[in-house]
Amino acid sequence: MELGPYIIICICAVNAVVWGCPQQCKCKDNNTICKGYDIKDFPSHIPSTTKSISLSCTNISSLKPADFDAFSETLTKITVNNSRINEVQPHTFDKMHKLTTLVCSGTELVSLPEDLFQKLHSLTLLRLSNNKLNKLPSSLLTSLQSLKILDLSKNNLSSIPEDAFQGLIHLETLMLQRNVIRKLQNGTFHGLRKLKNLYLQNNNLKVIPGNAFEELGNLNTLHLQNNVITNLPAELFAHNQQLQKLYLSNNQLSFLPEAIFLKLPILQQISLYDNQLQSLSINTFGPMVLQDLWLYDNMLSHLEENVFSNLTHMQLLVLSRNRISHISPGVFNGLNELKEISLHTNCLTSLDETVFRGLPKLVNISLENNKIQYIPENLLEGGIMTIFQNFHLIIPLFKDH
Repeated sequence: MELGPYIIICICAVNAVVWGCPQQCKCKDNNTICKGYDIKDFPSHIPSTTKSISLSCTNISSLKPADFDAFSETLTKITVNNSRINEVQPHTFDKMHKLTTLVCSGTELVSLPEDLFQKLHSLTLLRLSNNKLNKLPSSLLTSLQSLKILDLSKNNLSSIPEDAFQGLIHLETLMLQRNVIRKLQNGTFHGLRKLKNLYLQNNNLKVIPGNAFEELGNLNTLHLQNNVITNLPAELFAHNQQLQKLYLSNNQLSFLPEAIFLKLPILQQISLYDNQLQSLSINTFGPMVLQDLWLYDNMLSHLEENVFSNLTHMQLLVLSRNRISHISPGVFNGLNELKEISLHTNCLTSLDETVFRGLPKLVNISLENNKIQYIPENLLEGGIMTIFQNFHLIIPLFKDH
């Protein structure tokens, strides 16, 4: 019996598994990319040396353990985008001990098995955005101790279990924006001591628990804009002294507790526009390196003396489209770096001639769409000619006759 033909056939079969590539895919440098809605079943004969696989714009409806058996132990990255997947079976990822990146975005997934990620101890990035997830099992993520980035944005999550993120001791970025989350539990973010970036914008949040961010001592960026938050607890940010960017715009805040921003020494950006703020207290803002303050589209009616005096680095102050009818002399005390003030579209009828004194770098004042009939001749140091020569003062000027 001649064995030669059988040996050749056997070798060819082995090579097909190691070096072959499915017809609908492209395989190069241990990467397999499969794309197209004509793909209805998980491609077979994926090379066993595959380290990265990408499935996009497919009609695959389910992921199961057998799909990855031939190459699961070499995989470091899985990307599934814009596919019709509505199910991931339990244990699908159990053998992928080297997996560091898992992306499953733009699918029909409504839920996931509780133990789906239990064996992924090397995973550092998990992106589950733009799906239809409506529930987050308490134990789904707890074993992902190496995880640094978690993206759950653009789903249908209405609540987060209090212990959902327990065990994620290395998490640095958490994205929960564009869900329908109505409330946060007291301990939702407890234990996330390395968290730097938290995205909660575009939800239905109305109230934030006072200790919600208590253990986030390394938090750098916090997005809370585009919710329906009506009030903020006075000590909400007391433990977030590393915070540099804070976004609170487009909520329903009517007041800010005294000293709410007192302990944010390195805060560089804060957005408070498009709320319902009616007043600001003198101790609202503590010393910080803030350069721009946006307060337009609120309901502020007056500004008291020294209300901004701690903001010595501020260069831009936007107070337009409020209801300001009175500005106390000294309201801009301490703002030696201020270059621009916008006060247009308010209810001002007059200005004290000293209101802009002590602002050596001021070059732009916007006052149009008020009810001012007279500008004091000494409004700015140097007299009215200094206004024309060195300032951009946007307002019709009237003089007594």
